[in-house]
Amino acid sequence: LGLMEKADAYRVMDWARQLHRRSDYRASLRLAEKALESLEGTPNGSVLLYIAGRSAQLTGDYRKAKKHFEIYIEKFSGGED
Repeated sequence: LGLMEKADAYRVMDWARQLHRRSDYRASLRLAEKALESLEGTPNGSVLLYIAGRSAQLTGDYRKAKKHFEIYIEKFSGGED
């Protein structure tokens, strides 16, 4: 994961999405949060916030889940998810 985090943010986002689909929630949370550092204000930020929030929820880190979902609701309330 350390090497994966060094890639460009869009590639990291794709990996976070794939890991989430494969139920590797700890890794998807880590990569989604890394990609959010660069992409939070973009339209892709909604996808990343959802992945981060859901991954945190499924790993039992409800504090992080709440934080990510609150930002998602605040910035992307019209999003699909």
